[in-house]
Amino acid sequence: MLVENGNAYMMTFNHLINKTYQEQLIFRPLNPPMIEPITIVWKKNAILSKVAQLFVKRIKNSLHQDTR
Repeated sequence: MLVENGNAYMMTFNHLINKTYQEQLIFRPLNPPMIEPITIVWKKNAILSKVAQLFVKRIKNSLHQDTR
């Protein structure tokens, strides 16, 4: 809301926000690009919801593809 009203700027990772319904927002890449490592942590042996399981699975698959 603050961004849409022109009262704030937002920085986000590429493809994190679905901009299909955000026609008022304009996304510009930073130059030079900022690269930030991300750490994802979850409790060992925790019972995860189906959505959380899918999220972890996709993150692992993505990391596996990046190492090829």
